[in-house]
Amino acid sequence: MASLGMVYLVGAGPGDPELLTIKARRLLGEADAVVYDYLVAPEVLAWTRPDCERVFAGKKGGSFSCAQGDIDATLLRLARAGKTVVRLKGGDPFIFGRGGEEVEALTAAGISCAVVPGITAALACAASARVPLTHRDHAHAVTFVTAHRRGPNLGIDYAGLLKPGVTLAIYMGLATISRLCHELTEAGFDTTMPAVLVENGGTNHARVLRGGLAELAAQAGAWAAGGPVLILLGGTSGA
Repeated sequence: MASLGMVYLVGAGPGDPELLTIKARRLLGEADAVVYDYLVAPEVLAWTRPDCERVFAGKKGGSFSCAQGDIDATLLRLARAGKTVVRLKGGDPFIFGRGGEEVEALTAAGISCAVVPGITAALACAASARVPLTHRDHAHAVTFVTAHRRGPNLGIDYAGLLKPGVTLAIYMGLATISRLCHELTEAGFDTTMPAVLVENGGTNHARVLRGGLAELAAQAGAWAAGGPVLILLGGTSGA
């Protein structure tokens, strides 16, 4: 019986291959198998060995996505075959990347695993838009929020999150931006507050749209070109 393999959950960053860590690149070159997401650049996969097994775990909002249970099963199958496996995830595995669920599944099955951080979308998008997430004159805190939740409600505690001096980074919010704007209005916030939309942040294809939140909510559908979009709101967004 083959000895159990090892699984590395590796953050691939926002899409620019040069933004991966040195450790991530080394592990890709050592891997027997790579299970990768939709947002992973082809140039990154080129760093794998010619005999490396590549498994597409396509996760893209609104399109085909592998069920999380199927991905977990794939990782377990490869590790039980004694393989060194890289689970390559866009951004950072532990920031809205379901890395925690995969670690739980691997640990429960007795499979050794380790996590290699990656640059998350909020950092990359802020850099592309030249919006500092914190600034000693404008923002003393930053909060990451997802607008993609299980169930019908966004479940965002606006009063608890959007306070003076806080930059809000909203992941996966393009499809629900009109709803976000409405719920913010219902919560009593001024929807002319400064906001920034960043598409494909951290890559050579980055695009930025600035304005008030209500203005951007009205323009977003026609402006977006199909890449992942992050919303920066309040804090330093208008600085």
